[in-house]
Parts: sequence; C-alpha cells; structure tokens
Amino acid sequence: MNYFVSPAVSSNGLNVIYNLPGAYTAIFQVSNGVDSTNISCVVQVRPILQNVYYSINPLNWALNSVTPLQASIYIADPNPGPVSLTWDFGDAIQLDQADTTSHAYTSIGT
Repeated sequence: MNYFVSPAVSSNGLNVIYNLPGAYTAIFQVSNGVDSTNISCVVQVRPILQNVYYSINPLNWALNSVTPLQASIYIADPNPGPVSLTWDFGDAIQLDQADTTSHAYTSIGT
C-alpha cells in the first residue's frame, strides 16, 4: 500500500519542547468514526551544548616548528552530558586527544 497517495493524510508542524534529557515514549493516535490505533516511538532527548567558551594561545604559529599551545574550554551548561574534544588543525591532521599540547605546520595554508 502506498501511504503517500490519497486518501492518506500527513501532518506536520507539531512542536514539542522537552526540558530534561531522557527517553520519552511518544504516542500518536490515529482514528476515524469506526476505529482507532496508537503508534508509539521512543524519543531520545539529549542535551545540546549552548554555552561553550574557549581560549587558544598562541594564534600565530611558526612554519616547520613545533608550537606549544594552551587551550582552555569552559562549558557553562548546567547538564552538558558526556563531552569529548577533537582537534582539527586544518591541515588534514585530526586528533581525538583532549590533552594535545603542541602541533607543527609543514606548509602554508589558510
């Protein structure tokens, strides 16, 4: 059965705001004058990062030399959930280590 042709009905524009993270069961009831049925699904609500502040020093790095860096990150959200840090230096080097303290650029880029 093709549910996207008449007499199928679609609905959009429902706005739901969850105030706390967690797993919520959403129940959608479909009914007519003869019968009704419930459709349910589990909605996983996760916190999003909204208030992240950072400082990185220095901002000017010498070419072909290892530059020590200091990065400070402050998350002001009251419940950010698990947080991970990944470095992407823009030169095809990506590190999944939060404790990275130096990097060397071997070519000029933007």
